[in-house]
Amino acid sequence: MLQMLSTRGRPGRVASIRFLIVVSLAVGTTPSFTMHAATHAGPAHPGPASSASARPAPAHPASAPPASATPDPSVHPAFEPLAWLVGEWQAEFHPREGLAAPTMAFAWGDDNRSFLRMTGTTPTPDGLRPEYESMVVWDPTQSKHVFLGVYRNSGGRVTEDGEIELLPDGAVRLHMNVHYPEGSTAAFSDGRAAGPEGHTLHFRRTLHRAGPDAIRGTFRIQRDGEWVDPHPDVTPEGGYPWRRISATGTDRRSAASQPTAATITPAPDWVQDHWTQMIGRWVADNSAYRSDQETADAYVIEWSWGVGRSSMRGRMFALDGGEETQTIWEFREFWHPGRAELLVEQWGAGGVYGSGPQTRLEDGTMEMEQVFHYPAAGASARVGHRARVEGDRHTTESFDVGEDGEWKARRRYVWVRERQTGE
Repeated sequence: MLQMLSTRGRPGRVASIRFLIVVSLAVGTTPSFTMHAATHAGPAHPGPASSASARPAPAHPASAPPASATPDPSVHPAFEPLAWLVGEWQAEFHPREGLAAPTMAFAWGDDNRSFLRMTGTTPTPDGLRPEYESMVVWDPTQSKHVFLGVYRNSGGRVTEDGEIELLPDGAVRLHMNVHYPEGSTAAFSDGRAAGPEGHTLHFRRTLHRAGPDAIRGTFRIQRDGEWVDPHPDVTPEGGYPWRRISATGTDRRSAASQPTAATITPAPDWVQDHWTQMIGRWVADNSAYRSDQETADAYVIEWSWGVGRSSMRGRMFALDGGEETQTIWEFREFWHPGRAELLVEQWGAGGVYGSGPQTRLEDGTMEMEQVFHYPAAGASARVGHRARVEGDRHTTESFDVGEDGEWKARRRYVWVRERQTGE
């Protein structure tokens, strides 16, 4: 059950509910995106999102974002203006002496290059390295890129949302609203830019392309309706320098962005062994958790091969009174050769999305930590899983992952493989 959050992160009073659905189609077809928004009684959201003076109108036309002179057919047209950002970036220095430099990364979210994942770290004076992760999509109803994410070390309590503005000179401006609910720490913002707990801070980062692998970036915070530099005494002329430290397997628009043979890692044998174990239909009794709110007698997961037996597709549904319910989760498990990771992605109703790497421990147990994004609630959370297969029995355990990284047990299921006739 999802806990509804207000725009300031407090449970109960919902200021707005957002459903974000991304539909990705193959290159050459017509993509379809839908965003529904319903506003309810609640406090008005302050800052750039509601201030015409603080948020300039997008520079691009309403019909579509501007494309480059030589569009890349492998990239969705809406993301052509952002494709040059794809890769991992490292700041040349931190504005506060002695602190590690911030990092940021942009990576394609799917093979069709129809949305982006934005991640990064922002070291703070108290030694923390807050890690944020957001999903960037193109919203045609508003003719702009929007994003929603979470600060992972906050246990999902500190969240962010915002939009991307494309400037006439090709620069990219990120308007970020970072929400601190009551009880969270304000240490996840940078020193002098920090605000009180239970508050929303409004930031603006502008990224100017300074070369094939170079950026000049400026950072501003909103104070009393004005955008000010929180570090005017140390900000270099023209902005902070960033350099691209990796573009592995992401941007095909230049030869420099191409992964080399040394960076491509084939799936190890244990991955194929794991998939072979999992293919089939698995049923788990739910009597231990059945209630008036959760009436399922059992849950079923069906795993099938992806193209070329190089991935797995999964579907989970319930059995209620002997009848199959509609799909609860859809899964995709695949080996990422550029990142040398076994990744699991899953999608649920209302645009809920979870993803994370899965590893194999020495005893054969599969372990995974995922970040789930709940667009309707404007929240994210970390969830851990451990699983072990022994013949036709598959034992799974799920955990809530706290702000301190501690795993707290949630549920345990024993799944039994249903053998088909002739197996």
